[in-house]
Amino acid sequence: MALVQCSDVKKNIFAVEISINQNITGLVGNNDTHLTCSFIKDIKIRVINVAIIAKNKNDVSPKKKQVAIFQPDKVAVLPPSGDYLSGRVTLTNITKVSTTATLRFDNLQCEDEKDYMCILYYINDYGAIHVESEPTRILVKAFPSMPSSISYVAIASIEIAKEDNSSANFSKNRNIISLSTNRNRKSSIYIMFTDTVTLTTTPFTEKSVPSFREGETIQFTCTGNIGKPPGRFVWQIIPQHGEPIVYSNETTVVVDQIPELCSFRGISNLKVEISADHVKAKFRCYEESQADVLGMFVETEPLDVFYTVRHVNITKQPNQAKYDKKTSTITLTCKGDGNPEPTYKWFRQENTRKMISSTNLFIIYDVIQNNSGGYICQAYNTIDNVEYNANNSVQIDIVDNLWLPTESDSLKISAVHAVYVILIICVVVIGALVVKYYYNRSKRKKREQNQKLTCNDSNVNPVTNSTIPLLELDGDSDVNKETKHNSRSSGEEKTLVTTVDINPKLEATSDSIYADPCDKIKLGHLSDETDIDINV
Repeated sequence: MALVQCSDVKKNIFAVEISINQNITGLVGNNDTHLTCSFIKDIKIRVINVAIIAKNKNDVSPKKKQVAIFQPDKVAVLPPSGDYLSGRVTLTNITKVSTTATLRFDNLQCEDEKDYMCILYYINDYGAIHVESEPTRILVKAFPSMPSSISYVAIASIEIAKEDNSSANFSKNRNIISLSTNRNRKSSIYIMFTDTVTLTTTPFTEKSVPSFREGETIQFTCTGNIGKPPGRFVWQIIPQHGEPIVYSNETTVVVDQIPELCSFRGISNLKVEISADHVKAKFRCYEESQADVLGMFVETEPLDVFYTVRHVNITKQPNQAKYDKKTSTITLTCKGDGNPEPTYKWFRQENTRKMISSTNLFIIYDVIQNNSGGYICQAYNTIDNVEYNANNSVQIDIVDNLWLPTESDSLKISAVHAVYVILIICVVVIGALVVKYYYNRSKRKKREQNQKLTCNDSNVNPVTNSTIPLLELDGDSDVNKETKHNSRSSGEEKTLVTTVDINPKLEATSDSIYADPCDKIKLGHLSDETDIDINV
């Protein structure tokens, strides 16, 4: 903001202030960027016009060009120096009341990035005077776009050369690393060439499949519009299986400007040592701010990586430790990992000179002891006219008779199990019967004891025709005197109850019948031949 004071000792002081908006940032192509000149003046001052002037950022010339002029109550105009704005700006004029002049960009372009200033021309009592505002600057931003291309170059590659007595002549600008290996008693040299000069990169064309060899170091290059201010590229490796690998710390260098887009072109390199894990992988590049914008990236086709055969595995069907003649066939399957896809050869361990199969399958049709032994599978592939191989072996054991449970054996086993089950059931049943027997016996004894306690004289009736209890018999009978003795209790009067034989003339047998002390017999039913004395 600028302040101009015109003073005179005999006259009033007249003051004018003018300003312009600051910190202006606009996106190229947008219509929301504007310059606004605002002023304050004394009522005695007459405004001639307000002008917006522009100056290129790097222009050291003091010359200022007016790009828009605003006169009170007149249509604002673009002078010749502001013709480049014609058709893409809107001007809002000042009036006698309004003290604001505005220039709005309807289509902001890269060339609009300049330094701007407002100038107010007015007349006072001392003549025509002008006052300037502080400068401001418009910064034009531009979005990045999808990268234009990915290219690649091998900066360290492996080649194979046969060893001979002649000296190899290699370019002076290559570093040579030799690795020797033995294969079939022939010597070869692995040579790694490392380029130290700039090489012509090979761009990826549509649907072109890049082919590399395991161990090579490849430099991938991504180029394209990185926007304004300049952004940076981010790399991703998208494997065939698993999560993407992100490389976000690779340097992005500004190559040049893209004037028509008010943007910059950038370039970024990614160096990767190729391995078998990169088979079918994609290399992707995008500008960092476009990570979440669908389709704003470029990527390679899935890589084709050549690598030597490895991880040879053999499976057998049926999968048993031993076999006998009852096995119809034994199938051996061999599988190795490699690119190009491996081919296979089978050998017997005792004769490795004779190949027995040239496929990944070998079937033993004659399952006899003579075919026991070790079987070797050799998998091999060829890269750059050099053959590589790896092998594995399996042991097959064939016997005359392999014991397996027969139907009769199964029946025998079932019978044995059944016997065990029956024995267990019998033990359980017998145990239950024993428990029940002792339980009933104990219960019966308790009942007899209760019956003895309840049999007394009060139960005897003197009527001859009624039922009477058995009483104590004469001494001529076979009486258990011990029972009689034990029946008495001192100080108490009790009925003597004795157990007797019903017919004392009969000999005692195992089937002798004993009367219960509480049994009652009707006198009329006794035989006349029975000689029994009954004391009432």
